[in-house]
Amino acid sequence: MKKLFNLLVILAVCCLAVNFTLADDRPQYNFIYTDFDGINLDDITAVRGYTIKLFDEAFLFGITPNVLTGGGRFEFKEVQLLENHGMELPNGYSLASKILEFDIKSKDKYDPARPFWLQVKYFDDAVYEKSIFYFDQGKGEWIAIPSRNNTETGYMRAAFHLPFAKLAVLQNDGIMHTGIASWYRYKKCDCAASPDYPKGTKLLVTNLDNGKQVVVTINDFGPERDIFPDRIIDLDLVAFEKIANPKMGLAPVRVEPYEQVGVVATNN
Repeated sequence: MKKLFNLLVILAVCCLAVNFTLADDRPQYNFIYTDFDGINLDDITAVRGYTIKLFDEAFLFGITPNVLTGGGRFEFKEVQLLENHGMELPNGYSLASKILEFDIKSKDKYDPARPFWLQVKYFDDAVYEKSIFYFDQGKGEWIAIPSRNNTETGYMRAAFHLPFAKLAVLQNDGIMHTGIASWYRYKKCDCAASPDYPKGTKLLVTNLDNGKQVVVTINDFGPERDIFPDRIIDLDLVAFEKIANPKMGLAPVRVEPYEQVGVVATNN
């Protein structure tokens, strides 16, 4: 009995020693994975293309036709950042969606000339400017991807060329995306005043009531945000007439950097 007791004591000490050793050698992660999914595509499906709904439709991931030359495996993880996570957000930005990590396990079959597409559901409304970002581990920073915001569905959408990435919607807490447009007589051109964007910026302005659009160049500052908290742009009369009746005085609009949108405005 005494020998058995001594043996148990020795085993307990050894286990403690192993645990301490593992704790000391265990790498320190700056994020944790809260969910996981994966999919294996056969050759026909991979070449034809496929759309995957992930994590209660927080993400829609599009595998475009021929982005893979044959079948392969994709792995997806939902990432949760920890305090002092080493993936600090850009100044003035906040996290506006869940974070997705994806990885192509068959990278030898990946054609980087062809894009994937991604839709990300964001948390709140569309008042502030948002974009899909990916985290560049080499540079240690978040980098924006040209994105479109569908304010009706609450999804951001973007195309990108990456075989592995962490992606999320980040929100610029200092720039409003939707609000009220006013007008004034100034230069008689497709130009406008903005409290958010510098002079020379081209913006696509969309009337949310009728869908009409105009591309304007910022050449003035205003309206004052502390006086008109919901005003996001002051259009020259020439520009305002292309999307709304000036007799209305104001119009609900969405404002987007034209270079990011990459579409041609239409007044139909």
